[in-house]
Amino acid sequence: MRRDTAAGRERKREAQSINRHVGRQVRQCRLRIGASQERLAAHLGVSFQQVQKYENGVNRISAGRLMQIADFLGVRVEDFFEGVTLRGRLTDDTATGR
Repeated sequence: MRRDTAAGRERKREAQSINRHVGRQVRQCRLRIGASQERLAAHLGVSFQQVQKYENGVNRISAGRLMQIADFLGVRVEDFFEGVTLRGRLTDDTATGR
């Protein structure tokens, strides 16, 4: 039986925070090029609702899908992680959404 430890809960919160951060970065890049959620969704072969879930951090984005998104948006995959430290923590500015 797995035990729910404080350290485990903290790691889960950090992962969720990073998922939200990556989703916000995707949205910012998409808006920067003037693409709609529908256009990105069509490129990916998913619904625009799925793109919404990615951008809101509700659904995690797989590595392969993230590469497809980066290609469509004309950015590097690393750009989505700007503001995330090597230990997986967000810098103060990105944690507050600035």
